[in-house]
Amino acid sequence: MAQELRADPDELIALAAAALTAAATVGEHYRSGLRELTLPADAFGDPAGAAALAELAAAVGAQAQAAVAAHVEVLEEDADALLQTAFAYREADRASMQTVGNARRVAL
Repeated sequence: MAQELRADPDELIALAAAALTAAATVGEHYRSGLRELTLPADAFGDPAGAAALAELAAAVGAQAQAAVAAHVEVLEEDADALLQTAFAYREADRASMQTVGNARRVAL
């Protein structure tokens, strides 16, 4: 026999809030300082490949923005899905209570 999967809508809402907080925190940390983290060319020493390493580090830094933005977007989408699920559970509970309530009134 199949078992019912049940989630507490309030817990789903709390988890959605945590996901939104994480998205805001990740985005803010990046915007407030990490994107400004650049390595000076002399940080790679004076080997023959230092210039190539500096260029590679700059390219990685430039790509970090897209990665952080994608991470924030995923967290926001997760929060949205959690809120939609919580709403669906609440609506199902409401509909169930109306059906049970109407059945009880008819039986009386």
